[in-house]
Amino acid sequence: MIDITNHAYERYCERVLGMALAEIKPYLTQQRKDILKVSISDMFDRSRWVYTGKYMENTFSAFYLFDDILLVCKPETNTLITMYPVEFGFSRNTNKKVIDDLMDEILELQEEYTREEPFVAEETGNIERNILLCETKIQSLTAQLKMIEDQKRSYEFQKGIVGNPLRVLTEKIHVVASKICYSVNYKADSFMKK
Repeated sequence: MIDITNHAYERYCERVLGMALAEIKPYLTQQRKDILKVSISDMFDRSRWVYTGKYMENTFSAFYLFDDILLVCKPETNTLITMYPVEFGFSRNTNKKVIDDLMDEILELQEEYTREEPFVAEETGNIERNILLCETKIQSLTAQLKMIEDQKRSYEFQKGIVGNPLRVLTEKIHVVASKICYSVNYKADSFMKK
């Protein structure tokens, strides 16, 4: 059985029973609420689902239709929050025809949704598998890239070692060449220019 808020009891008295606002609070004794709970629960049980989700800026709600009365529920607690008549500004019969047409449209859309759902689920599954394959490839290529970078660093180190004999020989050439280039005459000539 659905839980019913005080607000929903008040709206039932006002909008379904047609009571004036001033009469409602004194009327709603616990004994009357117990009697109304049966009527309201029966109305809810015989209602048709309309929509579940966020409507405009309101919280997540479930909407049900009984005749031309919309019942608004909090689905996570199975609580009836409020109710109000659905009106489009026409006569009651025309309003009911509009409601019936809209409910038929919802039913058709729900059937289409049910038909599409397996295809979307299958395609989503395929896409998720492809994403996993890409992630696996990325991990493999990242590991290969790290190995290649390690190899490169190793080659750079080896290059430095291989070049050592040339650096040593270059240094020796420099020392010997300095002896020739910086002979006493060069030093004297350089000293005189200053």
